[in-house]
Amino acid sequence: MYGDTSTIKVSFQIGIPSSSGGNSNSSSGDNSSNDTIITVEEKTLDAAINLANRDISKNIDLSHCEAIIISEELAKKGISNYIYTLQNDIQIRPNTYLVISKQDSKSILENSKPVFESLTSKYYRIIPTTVENTGYTDAVTLKDFYSGLNDYFRQSYAILGRINKGVGTKQNISTNSASTNSFSSTNSNEKDKTKGDDIEMIGLAVFNGDTLVGELNEEECICHLILTNNLENCVITFPNPLDLYSNIDLKVELDKNTKNKVNIINTSPYVTSKINVKARILSISNNSDYLNNDNIKIIEKYLNLYLEDQITKYLYKTSKEFHSDIVGFGRYAIKNFSSLEDWNNYNWLDNYKNSFFKVKVESKVKSTYLLLDS
Repeated sequence: MYGDTSTIKVSFQIGIPSSSGGNSNSSSGDNSSNDTIITVEEKTLDAAINLANRDISKNIDLSHCEAIIISEELAKKGISNYIYTLQNDIQIRPNTYLVISKQDSKSILENSKPVFESLTSKYYRIIPTTVENTGYTDAVTLKDFYSGLNDYFRQSYAILGRINKGVGTKQNISTNSASTNSFSSTNSNEKDKTKGDDIEMIGLAVFNGDTLVGELNEEECICHLILTNNLENCVITFPNPLDLYSNIDLKVELDKNTKNKVNIINTSPYVTSKINVKARILSISNNSDYLNNDNIKIIEKYLNLYLEDQITKYLYKTSKEFHSDIVGFGRYAIKNFSSLEDWNNYNWLDNYKNSFFKVKVESKVKSTYLLLDS
C-alpha cells in the first residue's frame, strides 16, 4: 500500500513455530496463530525488505512466502514495477499466490485468523481447495499474473481478498422476479456474515495492463472458470422451474471442455462459446418428482438459459466495462490473421472491447433423488 510521503508501506507476516517459545506478541491482537507483523515504509520494495531485516535479529527469507497481498489503492495506480521486482527475486517462488485486497494489505494480515490452522501461513495454502470445492475464485500465482502482463492474447487478473467482518460468503437468492436474472440478488460485500475466518478470498480482481480496472464476484468467477475450463464443481441455486415458491440447488461441473471460437466480422471480434455441463440435483422436498424425465428436461432447459444469460453478462462486463480479455480469447482470434505482422497491427487487446458474443449451453441433469415410494 502507499505510504504517507509518496513511498510504499510493506508489511511482513512472519510465522513463529510454537516450539520456539510460547505465545508471540503479535500486532494482530488476539490472533490465535503464532505470527507477528512487521511494517516498514520505504521508496522501493527492495529497500523495504532491507529495512525490515535491520529491525529484526534474523534476515527475512522469502523462499517460503505463501501469498503476496497488494492493496486495491496501489493496484489502481499500476503494479508492473512491483511484479517485475518480485518475479526477479530468486527467493520468491513463481507459484506464490497473488491477492488484491479491498482494504490495505496490513489490515488483511492483521485480520488473518484462520479457524482450523495454528499457523496463518497455512491459511493461504487452502486457496486451491477453495477453487476446487466452490469455484468462487481462481488460484492465481505470481507467475500467472506476470505471464498476463507480457501476453499478446490475454490480460491479467488476481485473487480478490477482503476482511470478512459483516460479510457472508453465500446467500440463497430469493424467488422474486428481480433476482431471477443473476446467481445472487446482492453483491458479496452486502451479505450477512456467517461465522468463519475473518478474511475471505472470493472473486477476482481484473486488470487492463498493470492497472486494476474492476472486480468480479464469486458467481462471475464461476462463469470465468467455465470459459477457461478450470471449473472443478460448484453449487448453483436458482428458482425451481417446477415450483416457483422454492429454490433448487444443482451441483454443476464441466461435462466436456468448453469450445471457444473467434471470427473477425467487419474488424470486430465475434466470439462463440459452446459449453457442456453436467449437474446433480441436491435439494428435494416431499413432493419433488425428479424421477420424471419430462421434469428433468424442464430443469435442463432452465439451467441452459440461466447459464447462457449469466455467462453472456460476464463477457460483456469484462469487454465493454473493463476492456480486458482475461479469458484469453486472443489465442483463438489469431487464426484469422495470415501473418504475425497483421496480428500485431490489429492489436487484439485494444479491439477486444468491440467484441460481441454468442453463448450456447447444453446440460445433462441427473436426479440424486433416491427415496422411492414403498
